[in-house]
Order: sequence, then C-alpha cells, then structure tokens
Amino acid sequence: MKTESEVAIVQVSFDVDQISAYLHWGIFDGEGNKRSDMYPPFGRHAGALHLREGDSIGIEVTAYGDADSGSLVTINILDAMFYSVPHGNGTLHSAPSPFSAVRATMPIGQWAPAEACETIKVHGKRYRTVVQRSLTPLKVVEQDGRWKFSLILTVAIEREIRKGKARRDIRVFVFDPEAEVGSGTEPRPRHDERDGVGGA
Repeated sequence: MKTESEVAIVQVSFDVDQISAYLHWGIFDGEGNKRSDMYPPFGRHAGALHLREGDSIGIEVTAYGDADSGSLVTINILDAMFYSVPHGNGTLHSAPSPFSAVRATMPIGQWAPAEACETIKVHGKRYRTVVQRSLTPLKVVEQDGRWKFSLILTVAIEREIRKGKARRDIRVFVFDPEAEVGSGTEPRPRHDERDGVGGA
C-alpha cells in the first residue's frame, strides 16, 4: 500500500549509441517494484500514466553504453522539462498540468550527481550503466483530468574516444505518454462565487 511519503519513480533510459530520440520508460516504487496501478495494462486507464491527487513522482535517468568499447564515462542532465497539453471537450478543459493549476511547463532543475553502476549483460553483450536522479519530486495537485505529456531531456554524454582523451556529446531525448488523473475526465467548472472569475 502506498504511504503518504512514498515517491513513485519514473525510470527512463537510453543507449548512448541509439539513433532514436525516444526514451524507454517504466514506473516503479522506491524498492524497484513495478507500479502497475500507475501504468496499468488493463481497464479504463490502460496504456496511460495513471496518477491520483497527492501522488509524488521523481525521475531517474539511466544511460547504457557498450562496456567493451569503454566509450561511456558519465552523463549530466543539462535541462529537463515536463510539458503538459490538457485535453478538453470544447467547453471544459483540464488544468494546464496535473502538477499546477497555472502553468503547463514544469522544470526539473535539481539533480544528484551521476553515479556509475554495475555493468550488466544482455544477450551476451556487456553494458556500462550510469544513473542520475532528480532531487525534487513533482506532486499531483489536480483531482481529475487528462493530458498529453512530454518529458524532454538535454543530456551531456562524456565518452572516452581513446586512452586519456574524452569527448562531450549533447543529445536530446523525450518520452510522451498520455497522463490521466483520477477518473481521467475533464473537471467540473470552478468559479469564484465572489466575482464570477474561474479559480486558478
């Protein structure tokens, strides 16, 4: 059962040699278990990132590099931004973001230093792994709604091109799921009864 203080981790990854700009992703709890309630394979919210008011999420970025070539040294997140485009039905629209009632972009500005992790072996090939984690979780403040998400990362990748000689590449990566909060429907209109102006 999720506790009030638990932060769900959106894990995204890329290979430093991949051609595509798209990130592989999943969502897990703090112990590395899949959160199938937040990315369900069945039912109304299947295929979407399903959140609830009060949920907090952090971001973990993993880079993979061919361990035998030794090219991957480290990474550094230069810029990270969540973009949200709310769905609507023509008259009612979700808030600008599940994380804010007044803005559609949410920067993720604080990151721990990158850490080199153990080398893994996949299909007979060894991969070096480097992980960098966000320090400030984003908290869901909306009760209901539906959004098109994009997380766009600008990443500096340091490679060793020969003994004692490094090269720094800058890549942009993205993942863009649909996100649903609560029922996933547009919220009811909110009005300030004192002056008739919609609430923020």
